[in-house]
Amino acid sequence: MELSAVKNFIRILSFCTFATAMAPSCSSKSPKPQEATDKRPNTDPSMTNPNQGTDGPTETGGTRSQPGDKAGGGSTPSKRIPTVAGTLDPDALLALAQKQPEGGIDRLLASLPAGYLGNFVLVHASRSQQMATGTRPRQILYGWDARFMLGVPGDEQAKTVEFASFNEATGLYEYGTLTFAEGGPKLDLDATKCEGCHGKPARPIWGSYPKWPGVYLDHINQIASEDQQNFKAFVEQGLPSPRYSSLKIKAAADGSSFTAVNERAYNFPNTNFQNSLQNTVSYGAFIRLQSHPAYESLKWALLAYGDFMTCRGAPAGQAIDQRVAELYSQRLSSDSAFSARYGNDTGLDAKYKLYRLLGIDPGKELNLEEPGSTATTGPGTPRGFWYGGGVTLDDQITLQSLAALAANDAFLQQAFASTLPLATQLVGKLRLAGDARFQALRSEMEYPNWYNIQNVFAPVTAGGNGAICQYLQGKITTP
Repeated sequence: MELSAVKNFIRILSFCTFATAMAPSCSSKSPKPQEATDKRPNTDPSMTNPNQGTDGPTETGGTRSQPGDKAGGGSTPSKRIPTVAGTLDPDALLALAQKQPEGGIDRLLASLPAGYLGNFVLVHASRSQQMATGTRPRQILYGWDARFMLGVPGDEQAKTVEFASFNEATGLYEYGTLTFAEGGPKLDLDATKCEGCHGKPARPIWGSYPKWPGVYLDHINQIASEDQQNFKAFVEQGLPSPRYSSLKIKAAADGSSFTAVNERAYNFPNTNFQNSLQNTVSYGAFIRLQSHPAYESLKWALLAYGDFMTCRGAPAGQAIDQRVAELYSQRLSSDSAFSARYGNDTGLDAKYKLYRLLGIDPGKELNLEEPGSTATTGPGTPRGFWYGGGVTLDDQITLQSLAALAANDAFLQQAFASTLPLATQLVGKLRLAGDARFQALRSEMEYPNWYNIQNVFAPVTAGGNGAICQYLQGKITTP
């Protein structure tokens, strides 16, 4: 039996567009084949930086433009935790461009860290403003962790690249461009220009696993037969050109496939990008959740609502649903801005309401499909939770919630005594960045996935977890 079929069987039994190609994809929730502020509680060891000890580039001088600036202004960038070794940020990108400005985009690409040149996806049909064709695809360079992503047009006459940079202080991506203009390279950090495509707050756009329309390769690293002729032409004519010659790529001569040349233990470029996005976006979402004023009161419900906890439908879960509904109704009545945004959206799942009470609209912010679409979900999953190929963003938030709460709660420490070390380990791996992440990826696949998250919860919940659900219900207070 094919491995993907085996995983499907196990799963059933257990029961502007920056990073996008074209329209959102529609797929079943099937596991993939083997292949804001910074005011966070300092009592949560799961929020420590696993990448600490490596200093990123210091800020450099350069031409920058941010919202409210005149062109060429030099305003202070938003608060940002220093970049770790092996990753970029906007200022580091500008510094590279300034070293050889006359070389333009092609010289910039040649000077990028190897981690970016060996981790990329190729978009042959894009709705972004950048050129992308079958023989001149758009490059999305995402490094080891998708914390800094660079969009490069296929047009060799273009002078602008786009980027999305994850800000660990806010949990959000910051969008901008770098243009090789007269007088030298110029950064533009006016994110409002990107909100029309990426939403507000802006987030990456990429289809739910396993379909990515407009992108070369599928989930088993094959190029669709109808696209192979164009890709073959790209390999023969485009790949040797300066725009692509720096890529670390090994392509089949017949145009049927390619792999990125890196030292990953698992080397499926699109799937690796999917996993990296999932880890970083779920981490950012959890940063934002912990920073919300209502988090201390509702964090217990956030854990209880996790699909792996299986509290939904139990008496305690129903009581939590009722309490969340009451709080949501009160918020609609007392907060005019909240009511204006959500008042006409009825019939929502309680989990949806909980996320909104905590400052995140999951249908938009936990859905990386194209804005306006509905993310592909599996049985029992509320609409809008983007699926990464084994778990949703919500599943990874559940994992982080457990690690954070159990760090200071004796009851949860005892209940999850056998699996809490695994949960803490997985959260640490989820947050690895740059060179630290690269070292881990040399020996194992991306993480955390459905199998190892399941191993955190299943041993505890398999025999019934009514006592845990009831405990979580009792901890919920009024914000």
